[in-house]
Amino acid sequence: MIRGRSVNRVVSVAKVEQLKRLQSFFPGLSEGRESPEANPWDNSLTIRFRKADGGIVTVSSDFDFWTEGDGDWAVANPKQFRVFIQELSANSDS
Repeated sequence: MIRGRSVNRVVSVAKVEQLKRLQSFFPGLSEGRESPEANPWDNSLTIRFRKADGGIVTVSSDFDFWTEGDGDWAVANPKQFRVFIQELSANSDS
C-alpha cells in the first residue's frame, strides 16, 4: 500500500547507490538470522534482491517491520524507507 492505494508495480533498481540505500533499511539482511518474534502484520511490499551468486533474497515488509521468513525485524528508519520507496515508484517507467 502506498498512500492508502493498492499498487501492483514492479520497480527495478539498477543504480548501485540506490541498491545500497535500499539494503540499508534491512540491517542483518541475508545473514541467516532467526528470531522467535513474529507479529501479525500485513505485507505491503515484497523486495527481491539478486545476490552475486545468482541466489535470491526475498524481503517482505509493511514499512515498519521486515522479514526474510525467519522472524521479524525493525526497518531502519521507517519514515525514510517509505519516502524512498515512494520516490522509486514515482520515478519508475513501469
